Amino acid sequence: MVNNDQTNGIRWRYRVGVSTSVKGVKTYDCTVEAVDGDDDTVTPEDVLRRSDGLVEALDRRYPPTGGA
Repeated sequence: MVNNDQTNGIRWRYRVGVSTSVKGVKTYDCTVEAVDGDDDTVTPEDVLRRSDGLVEALDRRYPPTGGA
């Protein structure tokens, strides 16, 4: 899944890949990218805040199953 979100002239790109193992365990990987305009309005904290929110949402949808 790739989703683009534009807020205050900043384009945010979200990428999520979900996999299912042969044992039926779901795992995911995700990326948050900020593509900013002409100025330096995006801070590392902004990206981490959005990334943390995405991870929280994915953990709710695909809860950890324990083990290894």
